[in-house]
Amino acid sequence: MRRRAQPGLVAVCLWLVFGWLVNIQTEARAQSVTALSTVYVPIVITTSAPTPAGEAEAITLINQQRLASGCQPVAPSAQLTTAALKHSREMAEKSYFSHTGLDGSSFVQRAQRAKYQFNPSAEVIAGGQATAAAVVQGWMNSPAHRNIILTCAHQEIGIGFVDMPGSKWRYYWTAEFGMR
Repeated sequence: MRRRAQPGLVAVCLWLVFGWLVNIQTEARAQSVTALSTVYVPIVITTSAPTPAGEAEAITLINQQRLASGCQPVAPSAQLTTAALKHSREMAEKSYFSHTGLDGSSFVQRAQRAKYQFNPSAEVIAGGQATAAAVVQGWMNSPAHRNIILTCAHQEIGIGFVDMPGSKWRYYWTAEFGMR
């Protein structure tokens, strides 16, 4: 049984987690994070799979890996999250798995369509992992994905997770990275 989260509840949860991750140090930074609290990101919540907190947990786990390797943490980006979620949703709905969208788009084009104004720098995808811990562990066990996650130049991230029973991999993850 799937339920849609209430936009206000999702926004508050995202604001709380993102505020903690970003480690707000200035008033200007606080205002930009507060602006995130009014953004509605449609996320499907199910009783048998991760909730939107899974996406925030994935960012936390990625940042733990980055810090352990001497990189700064990546900050959540609403635009990169939009691009990642749309790509995960498309892969789930069409039951395919690729860095190339069905329209031929690259991660750079998808980030630009989501109005990301900076430099989209990389993408990692996964299918079949039900939890944030499993997906991040899978990425870290892959040399190519590990290198992307541990690229210190990345400054921002967006993660999109979709649970679609009946699709080929059921769980679809996309992480988009960017640089300012």
